Amino acid sequence: LASSEAGVLQSCRWKRSGRCHAAALKSIGVAHAEEGQDTAGANMVCGVDAPLCAWAALGEARRVELWLGRMASASVAPDIISHTAAMDASARAGDGKRTRALFAGLGELGLRPSTASYRSLAKQLAREGEVEELSRLLEEAERRKRPRDVLCIRALVSASANASPPDPARAEYAFRLMPEALREDGFALSCLAKAVGRERFVELSWEFGFRVGGAGGGGPGG
Repeated sequence: LASSEAGVLQSCRWKRSGRCHAAALKSIGVAHAEEGQDTAGANMVCGVDAPLCAWAALGEARRVELWLGRMASASVAPDIISHTAAMDASARAGDGKRTRALFAGLGELGLRPSTASYRSLAKQLAREGEVEELSRLLEEAERRKRPRDVLCIRALVSASANASPPDPARAEYAFRLMPEALREDGFALSCLAKAVGRERFVELSWEFGFRVGGAGGGGPGG
């Protein structure tokens, strides 16, 4: 265990504290902060969770898993942010099996999935084109008082495009849930075009007022 890492664990053994990591806030922490969840004394991702979320943003799944193990050995109990970071890292690494397993294990640990938890699994399901599984996940999120946000709906558009064959009806349905947010999203538009086809996409562009040429923006696979 590197001395710097040991220092983080030592400082966080009794109370999670420290400076918030910008990358952590961007990828995971904001969602938890918005929900106002009690994360063992931390209102945002900080201290021991900061390196987890920073590595997750880079898809460093192995380092995240090792850090979780070191936390346990140092008597620092991983919280929902810690486990969501592990999910996010696995999803970014394209490990669908591990992402699903981590999400399924939250209940056994007594942890309630956050919006960020649902986002992480949604990202993986979108990449795989698992439209039905993703739809069930979002329905579950609603039942658990985790309303679907724009990133989850974006993932549903993406999953519809990546399905084999593509699911044009589901893609259009998802887009219509949040057209104001998605019509400026180049990645969402490119997925919509792929799912519904050129002709229908042009019709939708007239209806919602977005540029057909804007359907080329990049973005992650979900």
